[in-house]
Amino acid sequence: MGADVMKRNKSSKTAFDLMRHYELKKFLEAKYKEWHGLVPQLISGDMKKLAALIDAHHRREKMMASLRSRCVSGSTLLHTASFLWSHPSHQLLLEAGSNIDCEDHDGNTPLHVKCYGESGEPTDLECIEKMLMKEAPLNIRNNRDLMPIHCCAMQGRVDAIQALLFFDTEGSIKQNLEMENKVGGGKQVIGIQSRKKPIYLWHMNPA
Repeated sequence: MGADVMKRNKSSKTAFDLMRHYELKKFLEAKYKEWHGLVPQLISGDMKKLAALIDAHHRREKMMASLRSRCVSGSTLLHTASFLWSHPSHQLLLEAGSNIDCEDHDGNTPLHVKCYGESGEPTDLECIEKMLMKEAPLNIRNNRDLMPIHCCAMQGRVDAIQALLFFDTEGSIKQNLEMENKVGGGKQVIGIQSRKKPIYLWHMNPA
């Protein structure tokens, strides 16, 4: 779950310092050293390292607890891929069994993360569509009560909004947004006219 193994207690000792089993201590120290070097490579988008990591996991050579394990702020590898990496990494993780609907500590699914994207950067529409093909949940709300479509609208990603509505064959997004407009609550997505020719305006009223 992303525990900080180097955190010190009141006696300034880490978990490694308190271990009594020598072989276990050496094993975990080696694992820590390995991942300490590997994480920056993964974050930089090294696809070869990611592919090798997943392949070794499936061959049971170097197994992780799970490809769905959490790291920083409850993020899975798929959350990290959504924030930092391009489409090939997503495809690799999805095919390997990463959970498409996991929520991080802020309640965000990987789809939330990708729909928000990087400010000023183009929408990674191909990746969003691949996630939608894997039936990424459309209406999960994060801790700010926002669905992925709100994240798109906040960044002006009309193309991503169109994709979400296209894959929402049951019209559940529109129903949720219409309910928001009736009930109120500080946010609105206004003017969804049709799936073929939508018009969007999102705003948040000041608290």
